[in-house]
Amino acid sequence: MTRGSRTSPKPGTGWKALGGIALALWLGCGGAPEPPESSPPEAAATGQVSLSKEVIAAAGIRSVPVTKEVFHPHVVASGVIRPDAQKSVVIRSRIAGRVVRVAVDVGEKVGSGQLLVTLEGPEVTAALARFRTAIAREAAASRAAERGAKLLQIGALSLAEVESRNSEAEVASAEAAAARQELSRLGLNPGGDSPDASPAAEFRVTSPLSGIVLERHVSPGLLVEREAPLFSVADLSRVWAVADVYEKDLGQIQAEGEVEVRSDAFPDQVFLGRIAMVEPTLDEAARTAHMRVVLENPEGKLRPGLFVTVAVPLRGASEVEATAIPTGALQKISGLTAVFVELGGGRYELRPVEIGRDAHGFVEVRHGLVQGEKVVSEGAFVLKSELLKGSIEGED
Repeated sequence: MTRGSRTSPKPGTGWKALGGIALALWLGCGGAPEPPESSPPEAAATGQVSLSKEVIAAAGIRSVPVTKEVFHPHVVASGVIRPDAQKSVVIRSRIAGRVVRVAVDVGEKVGSGQLLVTLEGPEVTAALARFRTAIAREAAASRAAERGAKLLQIGALSLAEVESRNSEAEVASAEAAAARQELSRLGLNPGGDSPDASPAAEFRVTSPLSGIVLERHVSPGLLVEREAPLFSVADLSRVWAVADVYEKDLGQIQAEGEVEVRSDAFPDQVFLGRIAMVEPTLDEAARTAHMRVVLENPEGKLRPGLFVTVAVPLRGASEVEATAIPTGALQKISGLTAVFVELGGGRYELRPVEIGRDAHGFVEVRHGLVQGEKVVSEGAFVLKSELLKGSIEGED
C-alpha cells in the first residue's frame, strides 16, 4: 500500500530530459498519420506544436481548464474483485452418477430454476423404484381398507380385520410420503400418485439463483461423485473489492464510509464503494488485513479477478483544496509526467508537472500549472506524434 499521492520529477528537469519525446513511443505505436499542417522544427525544439483548426477538429482534441478541487488525505490499498458471497453459489451434485447432458456454458446468463445439467445414476434409479413400489402399496392398501369398511357394514368382515387393514393403509401412506421426500431431496419432481406418472430416471440440476455461470466442471459422459462441484453461478450486479490494508495503516484509516475504487481496465472511471468491514485478523506473513468494499456493478464492468486500487480516507484528516486537472490529461513521455497546455491560436506546449493526490477523477498538480490555464484532456496522441515529427525534421 502507498500513500494517496503520486510524484513525478519537477518541471525544473527541463527539456533535455524530455528530448527523446518518445522515439520509443513513436516506434512502439507504429507511427501516426501525418496531419495536413505540421509544426516547424524550431517550435518542436521548445516543446510546442501548432495545428490547424481542421486537424484539431479531426483529431478530437479537447481542452479543459485547470481548476481547484478538494482532496481528502488517504492511503491506497491494492485489491481484487470478488463475487458477493451472498449472491453467489457453488452448485454440487447430490448424487453419484454420469453426466447425460450439459445445458449451459461459462459466461452464459441463467435464471433461477433454469436447467444446468442432467445426470443419471443408480441412486436415482433405486429411489424411483422405491417410490413406484410405495405408491403401488399405498393404492392397494387404501382400496383394501375401503372394501373392509363396506364388508363390516354387512357383517361379512370382523372389526379386528378392518382395523388391521386401516393400519396397513396408514403404514403404506407413510412409506409413500417418505419415498416422495427422498425424490424431492434428490431434486426430482415426484409427480402424481400413479406409478405411471412418476418422473424419468434422471437427475436434473437447476440454478438456485439468477446470474452468470463463472465456472463449469462437467462435460457429457463424465462420472461425478456425490457433492462434486458442477457449476459456480453468481449475480454480479453487486460485487466485493477485497483490499489488503497494511498493519501500520490500520490505526489511521476510516473503518466505514465511502471509498473510491479504480482499475487499469477503466483508467478514466472512478467506482464508488462502501466499506463493509475490516477483518479482525491479520495475515501473519504479509502483515495485512482484508478490507471488504461493496460495489454496485449494474454494467458488469467489475469482473471477478480484476485488480483494483482502493483509496481509503484517513481518520480525522481534514480536506485540502488544491490545483487539479482530470487524470486523463496526464501524459507519460520519456518516463516523465507532463501535460499539453493550450496556448491559443492552435498552439500547444508540452509541460512537465509534479502531481500529488488523486480523487474522483482528478489529480493534484503541485508544480507546473496555474488555475485558469487549459490542458488537453482528449486527443493528445496526435500532439505527441506531431511534436516528435518536428524534432526529427529539426535534426535533419
